[in-house]
Amino acid sequence: AQDNPKESVTQSAPLEIISGSFYTGSSLSDKTKCTVYVGSQHSGQPVKISVLYSRNGNNLNQGKVVPVTVDASGYVTVYSADAFKYYPDNAYITLYDANGDVVDSRNVYMDATGGTQSF
Repeated sequence: AQDNPKESVTQSAPLEIISGSFYTGSSLSDKTKCTVYVGSQHSGQPVKISVLYSRNGNNLNQGKVVPVTVDASGYVTVYSADAFKYYPDNAYITLYDANGDVVDSRNVYMDATGGTQSF
């Protein structure tokens, strides 16, 4: 790729889940917030994301696909549609491009507690 300067210009960094965190408050009415870092080079890019939460193998939500825009710092933030009766112990994150094609996914095991958990 280095022999051809044109090629390196057109190649952008892949859209992928680099890291992230979950935050769940202690109140029963608190929704779970999922923040995913995809890199600041994707700032302003429209993407779609779904987060399926479960506890003891039972799904807590439907994991609906939500359209979001990558913020200036390279993060995508999505809140659960509802507050959960139980703290999730697992989250399956799927990241899609604007066309709805899957570009990355991550299965995250969580402590079934409130507060912030990073992955």
